[in-house]
Amino acid sequence: MNILNHLKDLSKKQTKKIIALVFLFGFTLSSAITVSALSKDVTITDGEKTTNFRTLLSKTEALLSQAGVKIEENDKVERTEPSEKKVNIDIKRAFNVQVFFDGEWHSYVANDGAVADLLKKENINPITPVIICNLPDNTDIEFSAGYLTAGKDNAFTITDKSAE
Repeated sequence: MNILNHLKDLSKKQTKKIIALVFLFGFTLSSAITVSALSKDVTITDGEKTTNFRTLLSKTEALLSQAGVKIEENDKVERTEPSEKKVNIDIKRAFNVQVFFDGEWHSYVANDGAVADLLKKENINPITPVIICNLPDNTDIEFSAGYLTAGKDNAFTITDKSAE
């Protein structure tokens, strides 16, 4: 009852100011709640760089622009939304790949996966036939199994058994 008596003692001007402050506080609070309810947490992964922020924007292009990320031709952008409030954007940057086959070099643009995937996509047979001729009688050939790395692993080893 004390507050009501105190309010009665205030002038009309003071009462209007108090009412205006109460409405302003209510409006500010409801605005903050609305922004929080509509905003999303965004994670952009670009190679080794990760950018995190919260925004009201929803379109992928707008999110990339807000983060200052530029997309070049042939870059691959993958967007996922693990929840209603979360957006993940993964950027695979394009790069050039040179492949030698049929006696000449060919250039391709890749942005994801292994070179073997690119070869398959371009209908290039990555298997190069090898013909081994005129080996001495006491020679053994051992072929490697599994995945091999070009320039690092040997596809086969030729051993002279006469030295054993």
